Amino acid sequence: MRNFIHPNTREKLDKDLAGNLVLKSGDDTIIFKNNDGCYDFASHCLDAIELHQEREYYDREYAQKELEALLPQDIKGEWSDWMTPWRATLLSSLGDLSQKKILLLGNGETTREFYFAMAGADVIWTDLSLESVKHRKKQFEKSRIAAMRCGSMEFHAVEASHLPFPDESFDIIYGAAFVHHLSMTELDMFFNEVHRCLKTNGLCRFIDQAYSPVWRNLSQTVLWPFKKFSYWTHPRSPADLRADREGGMRKENLYHLMMKHGFSEMLFEREWFCFRIVTRHYGMLVNYNRAAMILAKPLFKFVKWTDLCLMNSAFMQKNGLMLIWGFTK
Repeated sequence: MRNFIHPNTREKLDKDLAGNLVLKSGDDTIIFKNNDGCYDFASHCLDAIELHQEREYYDREYAQKELEALLPQDIKGEWSDWMTPWRATLLSSLGDLSQKKILLLGNGETTREFYFAMAGADVIWTDLSLESVKHRKKQFEKSRIAAMRCGSMEFHAVEASHLPFPDESFDIIYGAAFVHHLSMTELDMFFNEVHRCLKTNGLCRFIDQAYSPVWRNLSQTVLWPFKKFSYWTHPRSPADLRADREGGMRKENLYHLMMKHGFSEMLFEREWFCFRIVTRHYGMLVNYNRAAMILAKPLFKFVKWTDLCLMNSAFMQKNGLMLIWGFTK
């Protein structure tokens, strides 16, 4: 049986006959209710107003989602999709996944990480939103992936700065487009928790947008009207809006976090500029309509070729937008 701890006090939680997690504290009993195998740890940690707003935003979003059928070949194919080549770089940075213990953070509505279970890993899928967690659990259980029994998956609502897991529980801690949601105060708390929960030599790996001076200038000048239009057609969460104002992850800030929290190595690999801008913003313009995306494929290929020519240049090292990064304990 997996062990859990209280996300604030770090006291060990026991399981009752109904499958609830309980902690007796004096005359009081704290209960984490069993929601069909999912536990809501996050609701005990929502001190900041922004966290409440973020959870409410995503609970509304995911409550309206319909379950889509998933096939193993589709999940595996997402890691080699020509539209998102940075995913292959991220997957490669994780190494062999067989028998690894993996914690996914802020996973929202993505499904490609089901592949980790296909590859033989034991995975805990988490998000701040309980609606997201329950939605993905149902989707996983209805898919053929669950029947393959290569690895395992659990689903729980977790606030990333207060992890309900004992020390040295995971080989890999992973988050895609997640860390930029955290404020500077939350980042310190978060990486304390990451370091605590990783095994020795364990990895944390993330993908976010890097700070790009050229993109920053474009988005605030000639592309500003289109950016406002994209906000209208694709509303952002409060944390996304704050992250957009900050402009992206900076290497010097991440290096400071690595040194402060006692990690031994840092990965900082940035890729793709023009291709990321064109595919993302054209995609938002056509609402990611499959036919419209295919129609623009010749343009995408040309833009991708342009980026490939620049990939090892000083320009890309300063302005590449897709950032694969993380630390080794």
